[in-house]
Amino acid sequence: MTNGNGNRSESNGERSNYYYDAASKRRIPLVREPRVFAVRYRSGRSSRDSNLSTHALRLLREESKNIGFIPNYGLQLYQTNPEAISLRTDPEEQLQDVITRVKKLSTEEPVDYAAVAYLRNPEKRSTLVDDLMFVTREFIVQFEPRMAMEEIEAFNAKYGVRIIKELGYVENGYLLEAPEAEGENGPVVLSNIYYESGKVIFSHPDFIRRRHLRETGERVRGSFNPAVVSARAEQPVYLLQQWHLKTAKVLDAWGITRGSGSIKVAILDDGIDTGHQEFSGKIVAQHDFASGGDDGSPNTNDDNHGTACAGVAVAKGVRASGAAPGCSLIAVRYPDFLGLEEEAQMFRWAKDQGSDVISCSWGPKDGTGAVDPLPDNVRAAVHYCVTQGRNGLGIPIFWAAGNGNESVSNDGYASNPEVMAVAASSNNERRSPYSDFGPEVFICAPSSGSGSLGEWRIFTVDRRGSNGYNPDPDTGISHPANDHDYTDDFGGTSSATPLAAGITGLLLSINPNLRVEDVKQILRDTADKIDPSNGNYDVNGHSNLYGYGRINALKAVERARDSGQGTIGTVGRPTINGPDSISRNNQPPAFQINTGGRSFYAVEVATRAELFNTGSHGSERNSSNFYASWTVRLENVTPYNLPADVWDRLKQADNLFYRLHVANDVNWSNHDVTVTDNQADTAPSVQILAVSSPSSPATGLSIKGPDSISRSSQPPVFQINTGGRSFYAVEVATRAELFNTGSHGSERNSSNFYASWTAGLENVTPYNLPADVWDRLKQADNLFYRLHVANDVNWSNHDVTVADSQADTAPSIQIMSGTTGSEKTITFPSGSTFRVVDTPQDGIDYSDPVGNGTVPLIEVRDRMQENISKNFKVKELAATDGARYARISPELVAGLQRIRDRVGSAVVLNSGYRHNVLNETVGGADESQHITGRAANIRASAKSPLDLARIALEELGCDIGIGLGRNSIHVDLRGQLTSWRYEGAELSENEFDQWVRDTCQQLGRRHSERAEYSERVLPKIIGPEVYVATDEAPAFYIEIGPNSYYAVEIATHTDLFSSQYEAERNPGNFYSSLEREGLIEAHGAATTYTLPKEVWERLRGEKRLYYRIATSAMPGSNMLYSTTDQQAANAPWIEITGGRQEREEFAVSPLDLQATRKADENLWRK
Repeated sequence: MTNGNGNRSESNGERSNYYYDAASKRRIPLVREPRVFAVRYRSGRSSRDSNLSTHALRLLREESKNIGFIPNYGLQLYQTNPEAISLRTDPEEQLQDVITRVKKLSTEEPVDYAAVAYLRNPEKRSTLVDDLMFVTREFIVQFEPRMAMEEIEAFNAKYGVRIIKELGYVENGYLLEAPEAEGENGPVVLSNIYYESGKVIFSHPDFIRRRHLRETGERVRGSFNPAVVSARAEQPVYLLQQWHLKTAKVLDAWGITRGSGSIKVAILDDGIDTGHQEFSGKIVAQHDFASGGDDGSPNTNDDNHGTACAGVAVAKGVRASGAAPGCSLIAVRYPDFLGLEEEAQMFRWAKDQGSDVISCSWGPKDGTGAVDPLPDNVRAAVHYCVTQGRNGLGIPIFWAAGNGNESVSNDGYASNPEVMAVAASSNNERRSPYSDFGPEVFICAPSSGSGSLGEWRIFTVDRRGSNGYNPDPDTGISHPANDHDYTDDFGGTSSATPLAAGITGLLLSINPNLRVEDVKQILRDTADKIDPSNGNYDVNGHSNLYGYGRINALKAVERARDSGQGTIGTVGRPTINGPDSISRNNQPPAFQINTGGRSFYAVEVATRAELFNTGSHGSERNSSNFYASWTVRLENVTPYNLPADVWDRLKQADNLFYRLHVANDVNWSNHDVTVTDNQADTAPSVQILAVSSPSSPATGLSIKGPDSISRSSQPPVFQINTGGRSFYAVEVATRAELFNTGSHGSERNSSNFYASWTAGLENVTPYNLPADVWDRLKQADNLFYRLHVANDVNWSNHDVTVADSQADTAPSIQIMSGTTGSEKTITFPSGSTFRVVDTPQDGIDYSDPVGNGTVPLIEVRDRMQENISKNFKVKELAATDGARYARISPELVAGLQRIRDRVGSAVVLNSGYRHNVLNETVGGADESQHITGRAANIRASAKSPLDLARIALEELGCDIGIGLGRNSIHVDLRGQLTSWRYEGAELSENEFDQWVRDTCQQLGRRHSERAEYSERVLPKIIGPEVYVATDEAPAFYIEIGPNSYYAVEIATHTDLFSSQYEAERNPGNFYSSLEREGLIEAHGAATTYTLPKEVWERLRGEKRLYYRIATSAMPGSNMLYSTTDQQAANAPWIEITGGRQEREEFAVSPLDLQATRKADENLWRK
């Protein structure tokens, strides 16, 4: 039997033996390593927990040993002891026995989940833990574009799967969570079921794997460069040692450009020493994908590789220079272990931060000869960068070909046709003997060669001090001996790749309009065909050893500069763009700058274009009509914001003309200008608009009432946008002409007109028409309305939505006839009318202690499918348990419809009204707005939660409750601005609060302080169970819950957590990050914390280290502990051992694997 993707369907048992590579449409076999499994415990729990069953304790404590911890996933790794377990004769039975026992662990109360490990390369037997893959409950899916969210949710529900988040780099892509980590309800089986359904484009588990770098520390060394003999060399002499820059013609290219600060080179690696003098002032963005924080620095003793790579690319040249010393740097830290989804998110993040070039010197392990496919989701993220980056021009991505002297075709990463695989050549212009080869090699670049042949290595930046490659961590030898902030022992394709990336930074500096394909063509056409006798270049000029040749920076930069005359992009001319128009009462205009590859720029603005002609009109310039930024300094940061004092002087003009000057340095070398003096009349301009008057409403000023309302309903409510003013007033009339004061003002009376300003100006929104006014006016057929706004009670800066002369254009509410007698009804935007119920008949508590019955109770049971707006039905807002009655706010429905109209596609309501019983059942807050009928939880597949939140603020106003969740948002009409976040949201509590404040300020509305917090969720912290005293400091996995800040405490005894024993604390028995670092702000729902090195040095001699975490909503507020003082005796601990654990290697018997080997071969043949 075949499935929708043309693959033969299998049983669930067989489905655990493979996963799908959608690009090749084939199955990739999965081979278990039955001696290794991973366990994720619940917070504060471990294998020592007394609540574990006898079976679990025996497996974890007697038959296995803890061999490691993956802190960014909270995974404990175990190896079974073959001497402690009874091996079955049949290896298949043995394997199934291990799987069954590990799966059973997930049912234990202290355990979150557990799963047996997989071999990363099923073709190659390995005894290294480094070559294993681990699963959680998560898998990654891209559904077919035709599938709507409703269909996706129904399909997920069939298997008990939930959406964790939208991927963001591919359409209809999601990270999903399976019910279990093992078996038929686990991510391996379910991802295969999803793929075989024909409903997805790709689907595979979120495998967690170890990073493998491509340095020659794996470790093929060349010789030191004999060119340098000076004992203490400064930069010019050091530059002589950077032979690779000369060989690649980089020094020659510097005569044209040394790189522009507007071009950003991203290094995705193990971290960059961001405090190094070579990177000072260069780093424009950084991120750690272990902690989620904005620090891309190294975090372990082995995180040396990224610093050296970044040095080769963009070091500024204090003592070592990168290929593009003028370019900026984006630092991304890739932790030791990372899941495929986070791996893909690295590329999305780099693209979204504005990367212009990306360099990757890592991939599958070198020298194994195994095929390692590129994961489908990572392929999609790379495609996102290459097609969407740089505003659609695409980001060139360079990938190290590998150092295994093997075919690059086996490496799914480097062989991806959307990246450029970089091989290595030596100072003798020959292939470096370790460099991978194959048809996918795109280009080569100079790097370390053969030590036996006396070929040289690479001089570059090293981590400062004793960290890093210098001195050598294995031999202790220093190279160079006189400066440990640098190393001359780098190399491999790891060095060749950032060299190519840096050279590409030069190309984009001189011509930022180049597309990815343009960059490829230029590098291909200008590369030097080295070693022609051995290179075997084909008719297209390609060699399997060198690609299209050794990169030539000078030729490439020259081609990029001159390419405006050909077909590749545009000459590197500078450009400047300002807004088309701006109001005088707006902030100063900002200008988008393209320096055309120069390092500095200056902007000139004038109220008359002719003032740009210095010879003819220069004498007419003054501070009221002209400004040149070069009178202050030359700029190198974009965009350019006109200074406020300059704007104040010039904004009375009708237009503001502008032009751009650029240069290589402060001496104005290589000067260019967008508009020359004799072309002054062609200068672009910004039209300056007058401050809006009553006949011309200000931008953003608006008032919106319901389209219709029943006479028997409560008074209408109006949504107000003051356009940035502080006060407002509302006028309503039964005839529109009454708004014309001059013509009809004398006709106004209490039965046909009302102005709220007679009772004072308002500053709280929305506006509720007073009940006595409504009673006087509701007998009319229509109620017309308009809005007045002002800065103060003296009506300064007054504006109005409808001027007197335009009275006939005023919007109105249609007043519908109510039912007869005393029966009350409410009418929804669709026109549907519902009866108000005073006394419900089903015995459920429908009282509204939160909103005091502002929204009346209505009967809905028999009308669930009825539309109450264009796109929403009763059932979406009514109680989910099918209760007979509900409170549903017409105002909320109208607002949700406006949001739906803005989104342009489905908006799904997860939760609407809750009666008291239902609210308690689902764990809602006691003061939940859902009880009032004024709240809804919504999500939209077409928008991220943050984008949806902005639309909600724009449409509902800044007097709402708004909560940010992982996949959805909460909105309610509480009458004051309140913001919070739920667990899993992309922003922390403080980040979201600040975002709301900033957004409302942009919208011209004020933000009130938070009135309530999200539901109480205890923070979580998980540390390693066992740790070796001689290892570097341990790291902890943390989930901080609803708060934004945290602190970690470590103690040698649990009593020390209690304030009762505070006097006994000292540096030798207690540590609190609060005292050393203050409260730490978390970035995201989960993070990691590494114990400071000096603290570990003090405490590593103890047998146990107990730990806990405290969180807080903000500095100075109450702390929430994972383990309270009263629970201190139950605090989790790390067992400290004296000897190094056997975590790197372990023996694997062929018996363990033979049961799966035959199945693997069969799978490959299918």
